Amino acid sequence: RLCSSDLGNPTMRKKRLSILVLFILMESTLVGCPQWRVTPSTITTLSTAVGDVSVKASTGTWTGAHQGMSLVPGDSIETGDNSKAKITFWEGSTIELQSDTQIQIVALAISGTGSTTIKLKQAIGTTISRVTNLVDSASRYDVETAAGAAAVIGSVMQVYVIQDGTTWITNLEGNIWAIAQGVELEIPQGRQCIIRPSQPPELTPDRKSTRLNFQSHLNLVC
Repeated sequence: RLCSSDLGNPTMRKKRLSILVLFILMESTLVGCPQWRVTPSTITTLSTAVGDVSVKASTGTWTGAHQGMSLVPGDSIETGDNSKAKITFWEGSTIELQSDTQIQIVALAISGTGSTTIKLKQAIGTTISRVTNLVDSASRYDVETAAGAAAVIGSVMQVYVIQDGTTWITNLEGNIWAIAQGVELEIPQGRQCIIRPSQPPELTPDRKSTRLNFQSHLNLVC
């Protein structure tokens, strides 16, 4: 507390000026500090919904989905016969759901350093992921299935899952790894890998077994 007699004291004025300068420097440091910078939101939307498309929250029931609705971790999306959907993530990546497909959004996150995490779980059906180039090595885009997982870096891939969890992963473009039973297998572009339940991933013999023609994704519009 300052008394009126202190206001004219040169020593007190000097101390008050020093404290003010220190406060300004501290504020400037905080503003420039990376952990205080504003990061973009993880807004994710159902950008396309054609035919019978349903959505379910983590604690809800299946209801009709509509184009433009927002999606959050825990939400599941399902397509029926002759139906399709596309989900667009905040950083530009997309996943296209073909008919009779079900996926769940497990995680959407941005770290303080700007690295991104997108984790999906595919129960059944066929999806095509188009992933923006992940410049940050800590960023992740993963699609998990009952048999294993696919990890992507700036790529286009197809994931096909059948009822027992057997999974086929096709590298349509870029860098893709299949992960199961503690084994990571890089899938060359144009090749396909199969993951059987409780088995490590393995490449299929040749491209003839690929369930989606290598060029068809260029013309696939969801």
